[in-house]
Formats: sequence, structure tokens, C-alpha cells
Amino acid sequence: MKISYIIGVFSVICFVFALIYSGEISDVESKTLTGVGGDYGPLVVKEKNSSYEITISNYVQLNKWSYIEVEVLDEKKQHLFSFGDGMWHESGFDDEGAWEESKTNYSMDVTFKKPGEYYFKIISERNDGEGHPIVFSTVQKRGSNVVFISLGVISLLIAGLVYYIGTKSRLEENTDKKSKIVLSIVLVIIFIWALSYSMKGYGYMGYNGYSHGPSFFYFGGPGIFHSPSNREGSISGAGQRGGGFGAGK
Repeated sequence: MKISYIIGVFSVICFVFALIYSGEISDVESKTLTGVGGDYGPLVVKEKNSSYEITISNYVQLNKWSYIEVEVLDEKKQHLFSFGDGMWHESGFDDEGAWEESKTNYSMDVTFKKPGEYYFKIISERNDGEGHPIVFSTVQKRGSNVVFISLGVISLLIAGLVYYIGTKSRLEENTDKKSKIVLSIVLVIIFIWALSYSMKGYGYMGYNGYSHGPSFFYFGGPGIFHSPSNREGSISGAGQRGGGFGAGK
């Protein structure tokens, strides 16, 4: 088998496992809160390194906004970490005519390192009065799919590059069987490493912040804070936060 085919097969396997670890292993549980927020819980986590997708949905009126922060508490109602993001609804005109855009939800993937009961305090800052209801949803995921997605994309690009070079030269034809075996072994080792990371869940949040797990694969998303936030970084605030990644100055 050609080198490009070996790497291509590895890419397909990575995408298959990314799909597997994207799967949900529990029913979605939701609670509708008032526009100002409220409490949710307890969320009973039965196993260590359990991954959950938490989704916040909130429709806002035209030319209005809301910033919704979620504070995660342990079974003693002590602060662990918090995260938040804004929703908005805007319209206007440009060279192509009228436009209207909105953002009505955001999701955060969280790994709970320890089993136990967890609570959530939802706080809303908004300029549309009491606003529309906030829907808070949780669902347990099989694990983290980010490592396999990243490896799948990278290996697919490498396979395509090797195949292209092979059409212009005799690179693949001149590669001996030993080199292909070594490549296969290396790919197996990489796969085992990716599998172990994916089973541990997402690298950020939980108790270990950004320094553990596959956290270096994550960019963007809601703001994350590891000490209580005063929410001054929201749309109407002073651009500061109580602490954690994303803190302003």
C-alpha cells in the first residue's frame, strides 16, 4: 500500500472516532428560567472525567442584547469556575440592502473531573428589561472529539500532499516495506495517544484549568473565569473581569 493511502486510511479512522466521541450518552435535560436567570441542579455526575455539553439559549428583541453568565458550584455550593457569552439581535442597511442577524445561544463543553453533585447559578445582564426566558440544557457526551478531528484534518492534508508529490516523482514507488511498517507503528502510537486524551474529556474547565488535557486544541468560545466574575466585561461594562482567562485590564 502506498504511503499516501496509509495516511489516508488513518485520517478516515480519526474522523470515524471523532464521530463516535461526538455522540451523546444521555437524554437532554432542560430547564426554562426567567430572563434574569435562576438556579439549576443538582447535576449528578456518576463517573470521573465525565464530559457534558451545556447550552444556553435566549432570544432577544431587535436591537437588544443580553450577557448570560453561568457559575458552576460544587455540592457545597462553593464556586468552581464560571463562563459566559452574549446574545444579540441587530439589523441595518449596507450596499446589498437590508440585513438582520442574531445570536440566540452558546454552548460550553465541560469535563467534571470528580463524581458528585453540581449546581449552576445563571445570571443575566441585559438591556431589554426582564427579557425572554432563558433555556438551560445539559447532555452528557461520550468524550472529547477535538483531538481526532484535528488529527483527521492534518493527516488528510499530509496524505494529499504525499500523493501529489508521488505523481511528480517516484517517492512512493521507492519507499521500502520497512519504512511503511515504521510509519504504521508511529500512526498506531499517535492513535493510542489521541484515544487516551479523548477518553479523559475536554482539556479546559473542571478543576485543572487550561494546563491539562487537550486544551491547546481549543480556541474561541465563551469567556472562562476561574474566580468569581463581576461581569464588567459584558457589553455595557468597563471591560474588566474578576479573574481567569479572558480577564480585561
